[in-house]
Amino acid sequence: MLRDAPELDQSPYLFGRAKLPQIEMDPSQPRSASQPRSSTFEMDVAAGAGGSALPVCQVPESCTTLRRIRTTSWSLQCNDSPSVSHLRSGRCLVGCLVVLGRFRLQERSKEIWRRSLQARGEERSKGAVEGTDELVQKLCEAETERNLEASLESMLLPEVRRSKAILQQVLRKLSEQKRANLLYATLKTIEEDGGIKLEDSNCTVGISTCARAKMWQQALKLLEVMPEMKLQPNVISYNATISACEKGGQWPQALKLLEAMREMKVQPNVISYSAAISACEKGGQWPQALKLFEAMRKGKVSLDVISYNATISACEKGRQWPQALKLLEAMPEMKLLPNVISYSAAISACEKGGQWPQALKLLEAMREMKVQPNVISYSAAISACEKEGQWPQALKLLEVMPEMKLQPNVISYNATISACEKGGQWRQALMLFEAMRKGKVALDVISCNATISSCEKGGQWPQALKLLEAMPEMKLQPNVISYSAAISACEKGGQWPQALKLLEAMREMKVQPNVISYDAAISACEKGGQWRQALKLFEAMRKGKVSLDVISYNAAISACEKGGHLRQALKLLEAMREAMRTAATSFNR
Repeated sequence: MLRDAPELDQSPYLFGRAKLPQIEMDPSQPRSASQPRSSTFEMDVAAGAGGSALPVCQVPESCTTLRRIRTTSWSLQCNDSPSVSHLRSGRCLVGCLVVLGRFRLQERSKEIWRRSLQARGEERSKGAVEGTDELVQKLCEAETERNLEASLESMLLPEVRRSKAILQQVLRKLSEQKRANLLYATLKTIEEDGGIKLEDSNCTVGISTCARAKMWQQALKLLEVMPEMKLQPNVISYNATISACEKGGQWPQALKLLEAMREMKVQPNVISYSAAISACEKGGQWPQALKLFEAMRKGKVSLDVISYNATISACEKGRQWPQALKLLEAMPEMKLLPNVISYSAAISACEKGGQWPQALKLLEAMREMKVQPNVISYSAAISACEKEGQWPQALKLLEVMPEMKLQPNVISYNATISACEKGGQWRQALMLFEAMRKGKVALDVISCNATISSCEKGGQWPQALKLLEAMPEMKLQPNVISYSAAISACEKGGQWPQALKLLEAMREMKVQPNVISYDAAISACEKGGQWRQALKLFEAMRKGKVSLDVISYNAAISACEKGGHLRQALKLLEAMREAMRTAATSFNR
């Protein structure tokens, strides 16, 4: 509240940190001639517990309010929390009273003054941010036009020299926009310039952005140059770089960085180890992942769910299902609750190890532990059943998914179709394929190949050909597996002309036939009594440097035998024996 206040002078005043003479006056004492008559008075108010000072208020000596207060005996009392607009209008008055010593800034008054200055600061900050947006946009345009180096020197450096806050904002915005290359170039330019001292946080932002962009080389470079800039890499810097190597699939580099942390006496934490374990997991280095996990336990580093999940996933990739189950069972002992990722990784490990009963047990355990299975969990369990030919179980799991409010995806369907194919259930496979089309599930080449193979095993060559012909309409390019399955279907159906047409179509579509393609076509000719065609294909395999196998020889020999060409059959038999002897010798070496 203002008591007996004179009319406020709305003269503008400045903010800054110029070191001007400090005037301290006792209101009971008149101004002495010895006191300097500076054109401005300075006040620097502490911001509170942080100890950092607020911007300085400079009150002009010519200020009417200042002159009138000197001739009065009134003071300012603050009983209310004024709004920002009130603070703006009263700033000059408060400044004058502080200068004259008639207003002692107590805790509440300091907060009011702080809010007043903050309001002014927000206005300036907003303008600075808008200016930064424009600067970042220009830099992005320069990068597109390949004129980045000149733009960084002409536009960025002058601004950063003026205010380091601008650098922070530029780096933050580039990080938000995932402009890793531009951010790296910015830091490199500033480091080479040498006129501006970078901070640890600047490099960490750059490393983290490079990590998200999978630019592990640039992340490593930034970490390496930090000591040259007299910056000490900390655990955050190392963690971000290890994460960059993990995302870039560079597990050896991740392990080297972990070792470097110990040499530099930087204590690795759970994030450091987890990132390194994930790098080993992606690189298929399950023994290394287990070593790191054990090092965490011995080093008394707090294990968390992420550490366990990464190690279980590493065991899954290495087909080490017993290790994966052991880790999963140990989590409750460590007072850690396995989540959907833990269970899904363990189920996938069982799938790769052919342990479909274990996979189903884990799926049931998730329900008991009230962990909601997701599409990945079910897809892994279906794949486990598919590998062991358990098509009824696979179908059952697929049917349960909608009841669990889960939409089966292309992986779920593909695994179930493959299970039906292995179980000789071609009708079920076709029904699932049609369900995918009607349910608008994105079909892929694997979906078509699995269904064609189902028709091939069921002797349904017309259906197989129909599916093969439909693939281009679905914007899918048939591959060697698609053609080989269709040729095999024709072979089983005694359709040797169709088999030869498909083999020719492969060459036209620039799909290289493999030994399976040729073997199926030779077998089709053998069954159709076409010994000459069979021998032509056999010779084409030799010329095309396609590896001949026992099936190739047997089919060609059988074709010659049926055609009454025993001498040719004996020649092929002798050639097969010689090939087998050569292969055995090479293997023993």
